[in-house]
Amino acid sequence: MIRSDQIVGSAHTLMRALAPPDDQQHSVTASGLQDLHAGRRVRGASQEDGKTLCRAFRRAARLRTMLGFAQTDNETLVSCLGDRQRAVAAYHALLRRGENALNAIRAGLHHEHPAVREGCCRLLDHLVDTDSMDELIVMADDPDARVRISAFHALACDRCKGDTCAPGADRVLDPALRHLDSDPDPHVRSMAAELVGKFAHTDVRAVAALEASHTRDSSPAVRKKAGWYIPGGTIYERTVPRAPK
Repeated sequence: MIRSDQIVGSAHTLMRALAPPDDQQHSVTASGLQDLHAGRRVRGASQEDGKTLCRAFRRAARLRTMLGFAQTDNETLVSCLGDRQRAVAAYHALLRRGENALNAIRAGLHHEHPAVREGCCRLLDHLVDTDSMDELIVMADDPDARVRISAFHALACDRCKGDTCAPGADRVLDPALRHLDSDPDPHVRSMAAELVGKFAHTDVRAVAALEASHTRDSSPAVRKKAGWYIPGGTIYERTVPRAPK
């Protein structure tokens, strides 16, 4: 990982480069910036100086990590999703590689580390194809709640996928109903409600399950979200199919 002493000598230059053209010149020396980075108060240093320095360090660290990933194979990048220090850079590197990384991402769904499985579900939210959909459905039963949440989000979210990849009720409604009714984690039940809600206009089982959740779920947040998708709810009413003219 990058060390503070590798960049602190040029931190003042970085701060000037990041500042607006009409910004007043910073009055803090490089040694003072090092004190700021270490959390010590420095005469003449404003709170904005400290914030700008932190941004400069974070940008430099991200750049160093991304450059280091340029020649890294997809399988190694997937394993880095389980490393808190490298997970964000690895995620974006895999996202940029797109379809070329799909095989490694699918394989990552079976990784022993939950954070890797979660990251792969999140990636498939953007990169999913018809071949990956069945694997995402299986991940809705993962033993880790964070993975189940990401899987249900990927199955429910249409913003990042076309209609050709959107799964139908015949594939996803049954597992969504099951988790809405009995998953021990309220965040999973909340995401399941979102997926069930997609079929509230076309399947009576969806409305019945959402009404039961709205009435009986132990979590106020889940009850509220389920209410959005039942008749009279904001999302239900907004998405009522319009009759053809």
